[in-house]
Amino acid sequence: MAFSFLYPMIGLGTTDAGLVSIALSSRPDERPDLAWHGAYRSREITGEAFFALVRLLGHVGHREKIVRRARGERTYAFAYRRLPRGSVDGWTAYLRGEDRSALSSLVLALAEKPSACRDRAAVQGDVDALDGFFRHEARRLREACGRVGEERWPVPQTDRDALFLRARRA
Repeated sequence: MAFSFLYPMIGLGTTDAGLVSIALSSRPDERPDLAWHGAYRSREITGEAFFALVRLLGHVGHREKIVRRARGERTYAFAYRRLPRGSVDGWTAYLRGEDRSALSSLVLALAEKPSACRDRAAVQGDVDALDGFFRHEARRLREACGRVGEERWPVPQTDRDALFLRARRA
């Protein structure tokens, strides 16, 4: 728990203009406009999955140019337009560890994109990273919350380890 402030979280949101924003941060307070998910334990697994999702969404939507993050800011943020309808709801359930159908829908959408077919080895690696994230981070966090009756979401970074200790005892 000494380094819980480093536990990563993933944020999702939409703007009034219809853009979908996605962010990775250990400081969710830097983007209060997003709905945050986590806190996840592994920075490596979560970061790999996040950037895999950023790359894959680039095949099915149009990535917008956004302002570079300020010096000292810990949040990576990206925005997309023209993503399939219901994307935010599907990815919200995915990040909460409730349902992995957003990943299945993304794979089906990628099968129709020539750029994804051309880069199929890289795309498969990104899909595998997202699958691993769901199994090792999102679903485990959801299961731990369920075991102890934790209803707060996102789980605060400072409470994540204690939650898993309580879940082991339950």
